[in-house]
Formats: sequence, structure tokens, C-alpha cells
Amino acid sequence: ISCTLAATGVSLAFPSWFERPIALSKVSFTGGYDLNTRKVTVDRFQANGDVLSADLGGNAVFAAGMSPALSLHGMIGALPLADALAYWPAAVAEGARSWVRENLSGGTVGPLRIDTDFAPGMLDRSPTPDDALALSFPFEGLTAHYLGDMTPITEGRGEALLSGDSFRAVVTSGRVGPIALSAGNVVIPNLHGAPGHFTVHTDGAVADVLSLIDEEPLRYPKRFGIAPASTQGRAGIDLDFTVPLVRDLALDDIGIKVAAKATGLGLPIDSHRTLERAAASFDIDPKSLTSEGTGAISGVPIA
Repeated sequence: ISCTLAATGVSLAFPSWFERPIALSKVSFTGGYDLNTRKVTVDRFQANGDVLSADLGGNAVFAAGMSPALSLHGMIGALPLADALAYWPAAVAEGARSWVRENLSGGTVGPLRIDTDFAPGMLDRSPTPDDALALSFPFEGLTAHYLGDMTPITEGRGEALLSGDSFRAVVTSGRVGPIALSAGNVVIPNLHGAPGHFTVHTDGAVADVLSLIDEEPLRYPKRFGIAPASTQGRAGIDLDFTVPLVRDLALDDIGIKVAAKATGLGLPIDSHRTLERAAASFDIDPKSLTSEGTGAISGVPIA
């Protein structure tokens, strides 16, 4: 059986797969069905709606007692992240879907390039193998939470790749509060349990940078007796977190490295003396802070 179909004002409802009906103003389909092999072939499927647009092709082979083999390739137009989650099939990459819903919000994603290769019965299993699904897309305007209640990344822009059970993203620009973000990476090799690796580079005022790493759960300046508001200068800082993807994390469960370089640093030493005009590097882990550099105290050069 083969057909060419064109329709308008279409609403597709699959309650077990999608959170809400898919409303489409225009649909066109060219393909067919082989009764002997139980194979649906989609030569081309094009759809446009208020939010969703797609241009796809592929095939599905139905087998008794299990989910079909599914091969799907094509493009989905850019859309708000909230709508992308609503149209994310419930049975596909559930771990990835849950992580994205809990940690990302706002902004737009796409256009999305989708390639799937599900063997018979694979849609019934969890997690989804990485080689069965590849979804790549640019994003912009995203808000991302990376560690507890720390100030999130906002205005995030970059590129991402979601495979069956892994997620990778490169953040090319964004902000963390008043601090500019110039580079960030997210690597989650296993969305069902492996730790996520998050790296962020920021540039800003020393006081703002120290205020960021004084938030829970880090509280580094407080532990080392530094009041962020009393400092001066500029700093670039690299945050490196390895975070188990579980709730109620203790600080000791998180792999943390902080490396910073400060210029024009001003820092009170005691009630009478201040470190001035310093250039210094800092290396911080959960148990220690090590710093070296040059500056002046009461006009006297020091190292």
C-alpha cells in the first residue's frame, strides 16, 4: 500500500507517548506499508504547526509482542525548550528527559537534527543505547543548574548532543549572576547514574567571583576567613565539578577543583593592613587553598 497525503488542521493524540496532542496546521506524507513485512516506510513527512515544524523520513518494522524497529532521520525546527520536552516521546531516553527537565529551563533549542536506529524491542528497554539515538542542536537563552542552589548559568548559548543515555554540551557564552561566562562544558556519560562533569570559566570582579564560590555548598571564602565585599580587583576563574547525579549530596561526595587568577587584587590582612595591587593565582579543593603571587602591603613589595 502506498499513498501521498496532504491535510490541514490535524491534531494527533498519543497519550502514552506525548504529554499533549500535537496540533498541526499543515501535514504532507509520502510513503507506504508492506503487508507481508509489516513495514511502514516514510519517504517524507513534513509538518507545520504553531510551535512544531518537522521534515522527517524513515521506516518502522512491527514485530509481535514487542516495540517496533524504528529508523528515523531528519530535522525539527527550533522551538522553546518547554515545548521540546512536551513533544519528547515518553519511552525514549527517559533518563536524559528527566535530567533536562530538572536542570534546564527557558530559552530555545534547535533546529534539531535527529537520527535513530532502534532494533525490535529496544524501545521497551531502559536505558537507551547511545548508538540508537543521536539528537544534536544549538541552544540559546537557556538557564542551567549545575550544582545545588548555586547561582545558575543564564543566557546560555552553545551546542549540545544527546545520545541514548549520554549528554554533552558546549556553552560558548552566558552569565552567572553579574559574571560573564566565556566557556563551559557538560559531560554526562550515563544519565542513569554516572557522575556528571561540569566545567565553567568566568571573568569578573574579584568580589563577585568570591561571592559565587561563597555560596552553598562551597562556602570557600567563609572557610578561609575572606569577606568577598572587602576585596578589589579582577579575576578569571575555572570551576571544575564532578557531581554524582543523586539528591541530597554531601560536599565530600563532589569532586571540586577551583583555579583562579587575580589582578589588581586588594584583600584585608587584618584591621590595619591590606594586601594591595596583587597578582596572584589560587588553587582550591574541598580541603585547602593554595595561593602564590606578588603585591604590596603598606607600600612594601611582597611575594
